[in-house]
Amino acid sequence: MKILPFALNALIAAVCTILVIAVIALRVPQKATAPEQVPPISHTIEIRPTGFFPVDAVVPPDSSVCWVNTDTLAHYPESGPSVSPFGFHPDDPIQPGAVWCFPFTSIGTWSYGERGEDGFQGTITVKESR
Repeated sequence: MKILPFALNALIAAVCTILVIAVIALRVPQKATAPEQVPPISHTIEIRPTGFFPVDAVVPPDSSVCWVNTDTLAHYPESGPSVSPFGFHPDDPIQPGAVWCFPFTSIGTWSYGERGEDGFQGTITVKESR
């Protein structure tokens, strides 16, 4: 058996030490991080080939409405500031099978529709529950 030079022995020892430290570090439980605060989903609206279902939704403040695209085409629900306290719209059209949610934090009524489609219209009313 040949004896390895001192430098090579030192290198092997250093690599083994690093591996042992890495294995120990991986076994130490990591501190959990808190998830982002997302308003609870209080209402789901389907986007169907014939329009939004249901057409009208009533939700409490600090809740989310989620649009689920059950159609085979992409859709783009939007509300403009001219008809609502503020407008909402997804960054990109909602693809078939995809979901887009919007948090409603203020009391009010939002009329919305499908961009470029007159027949797709709906209303979100945000009010305190009694």
